[in-house]
Amino acid sequence: MLLYKKNQVHIKLNQFIKGYSDGHKGEDGKLMMLKLKDWPPVSVLEEFLLCQRPEFIVNFPLVDFIHSKWGFLNLAAKLPPDALQSEVGLKLLIAYGRQQQPGKSDSVTNLMVKMGDVVHMLMHRAEMRYLCPKSLQPERPERIANGMAVHVNAHAPVQNLNLDMGEQSPEHTVSKSWSPSVGSSAELLSSSHSEQPKTNGVERSQPGALWDVFRRQDVPMLNKYLASNWEELTNNSQAMLSVKHPIYDQAVYLREHHKRVLKDQYGIEPRTFEQHIGEAVFIPAGCPYQVKNLQSTVQLALDFLSPESLRESARMGQEIRCLPNHHNAKLKMLEVGKIALYAASSAVKEIQKITLDPKFNRDIRFEDQNLTRAVSENLARVTKQRK
Repeated sequence: MLLYKKNQVHIKLNQFIKGYSDGHKGEDGKLMMLKLKDWPPVSVLEEFLLCQRPEFIVNFPLVDFIHSKWGFLNLAAKLPPDALQSEVGLKLLIAYGRQQQPGKSDSVTNLMVKMGDVVHMLMHRAEMRYLCPKSLQPERPERIANGMAVHVNAHAPVQNLNLDMGEQSPEHTVSKSWSPSVGSSAELLSSSHSEQPKTNGVERSQPGALWDVFRRQDVPMLNKYLASNWEELTNNSQAMLSVKHPIYDQAVYLREHHKRVLKDQYGIEPRTFEQHIGEAVFIPAGCPYQVKNLQSTVQLALDFLSPESLRESARMGQEIRCLPNHHNAKLKMLEVGKIALYAASSAVKEIQKITLDPKFNRDIRFEDQNLTRAVSENLARVTKQRK
């Protein structure tokens, strides 16, 4: 039984997984584009991937920047274990998708921007058999990002699937995307297991997602365009003109004609590209982006904060604080000050090790051993005052 509530629908987990490749119809008989929300829990996913399947993370490029535990260039990894930051860490994003003319039931991620950096790795994709004629369905197994192959059996009972990821409720919230249109773009890097074009003339597999990513410097003009056309973009007669930064609302998906207007009248345009299995998309903090699923996909997302993005993240924090108190963006704020403080503390400790360790060559040791000790004491004093 399906229970509708605004843009969400409650559905049993096994029904959602079956619909991933077979399609899922709503009560009105129309195909639904669904996204799984808040499953599996972050703690369970981290334990599974970091402890039992570390090869998944190792396959990512730039692991030193993105690893949520041991990435020494990931400032967010310096936080203590008891520091809760819901916007930092691992997430599994499972969503339906289809490569058809865009419409109201397309599976899209609306235009959004994040305070931290994020990387999305496409782990698996599958075309819905409900949409694909039986004679055209591929016989070969689907490839996934770690190089393994899995066979999709249309007649296999869902109960046989191994979904043991800890105790779960029989029903999980699935978000339903209503926003229209095609488009997306960003800077894309491929892992070592990325599917490459074949040299024997056979084209590589179909893409799983379409991305649009804007530059940080495009944000002022993008906000100006959104504010000027808010009613048209959202189909809402009560345009929220009081909001100075509509990019944080995550309420619109830009179609091709919207992007043409941005290019012709505002002088900005996104980078648009397709994402294939095994390819990782890195999006720096402050870069607006939107995504359309061309097929049903499984994305592994890692949120992190690089030293290069710290200044931008702090600037965005000031903007978000000026938004209305009820704004959703305030619930997803990174504690940039705390992250910077713990990162500085970690750096001081490493300097102390080098400075005080007699095993290091004197040429690379600092002459004033009291320097790092004084910095450490001041840092501890500041931390105590903040508490």
